[in-house]
Amino acid sequence: MGVGEPDEMAFAESVSALSAAAAKPENRGYADNGARSIQASRRTLDAKRLRRGRHRPGQDVIHSIGSKAALSILPACVINPATWP
Repeated sequence: MGVGEPDEMAFAESVSALSAAAAKPENRGYADNGARSIQASRRTLDAKRLRRGRHRPGQDVIHSIGSKAALSILPACVINPATWP
């Protein structure tokens, strides 16, 4: 699951735009930064599942910051679900 490396340099316009965006403090951190946004996401998912008749509040949803982290959590969920947080 590597990221890969491009063979050519990025366009100068892209590098410039990235540099400008990286200098802005509001662009720091993860998109899900903070426990409030995680809890809001869980509430939204709980409400959606309730409407579909598959409601188990606070269960069935595990937060992850990316696919690699999620894949590393997956075996624990399948092997022994009783130990879920």
